[in-house]
Amino acid sequence: MVILIVGNSEIERRLEQKFAEEGHRAVRAADAEEVTKLLGAEEKLDMLVLGGAAPAEKENGGITAKPDWERVQRLYAENAAGALCAVQKTFPCLERGTFKRICYLNPVCGSINACLTGEDFGMRMSACAVNMQVTILYNRMRPLGYTFRLFGVREEADCERQASAACWYFTRNRSVDAESARHTDENRLVMRDMDGREIPF
Repeated sequence: MVILIVGNSEIERRLEQKFAEEGHRAVRAADAEEVTKLLGAEEKLDMLVLGGAAPAEKENGGITAKPDWERVQRLYAENAAGALCAVQKTFPCLERGTFKRICYLNPVCGSINACLTGEDFGMRMSACAVNMQVTILYNRMRPLGYTFRLFGVREEADCERQASAACWYFTRNRSVDAESARHTDENRLVMRDMDGREIPF
């Protein structure tokens, strides 16, 4: 498969190695602006992987604290808008590919249902926006034959293990049961972590 990874965090760099070890042709762009430099006009792309790691710096204070709005705006631009821009730029290449899969790496702490701490809400809001973006794209593009993967990144977990789990999750097909929609995993959009557990998002 031809795989493009958009992102420059540690997990994305290790994921690039994991794909290569499985025999796939994987290239990585630091951001959406670099995508067009890596993809030729007639390139075929089988899979797009969009990174969204949580920033190293944290913003203290709960939901009632005044956030740093410039930082929030930057996080939205990098995580949500950047991912959508990459999808738009690669869509013609994905259309020429055969696998047609779009994968997202997004922090688990962006989950509305699994928000267990009360800090850094600016970053969490940007990650939550990515979850909504995946949902909207899935609803529009699944009928066109696209499949989606949403991998929940845990900040405290081992990066190498998470990259291995994401590689396996992204490159394998899920179950399809023509007679039972309930048992067709490809028609269910879920977030999974490195242990394969479903994370409410």
